[in-house]
Amino acid sequence: MWETHAVIGKNHQRKSINHPAVGPLTLDYLTFAIPDAHDHHLLVCDTPAGSSSERALELLGSLSAHFATHKGTGESVTEQP
Repeated sequence: MWETHAVIGKNHQRKSINHPAVGPLTLDYLTFAIPDAHDHHLLVCDTPAGSSSERALELLGSLSAHFATHKGTGESVTEQP
């Protein structure tokens, strides 16, 4: 698929969500139809550089890494920074 650039049907949109751990996020995303993979799409999300959404997304990534690191250790992972 990647060698042949078999990705078509690009669609650009913006979505705003209120994430329970990091608050409001505004994501710009592109959706690509993949012709050889029926009913499958590639979704690429991004935030503007330096925006509050970028900082919230970075925080969400660090929270995910923290939870993954401490999962199953018996250590509390419900704390928020």
